[in-house]
Amino acid sequence: MLEIANEHKLLDRIYLIHFLSATSAMLVKDYTTAEKEFSKAIELYPYNNAEKGDWMAQHGEAI
Repeated sequence: MLEIANEHKLLDRIYLIHFLSATSAMLVKDYTTAEKEFSKAIELYPYNNAEKGDWMAQHGEAI
């Protein structure tokens, strides 16, 4: 997904790519990858709102 983002110049949405990768990792029970991806998504997320809180809760599930 990161290659596609680079190709289409979507780097301003990189946090969303990390979130979707984390969600995918959760579905296949790869919790280590999910934890890393959620952490990166939260770090890059540009707003402090309820959505970020939801992402933090999902990060907690991965841990």
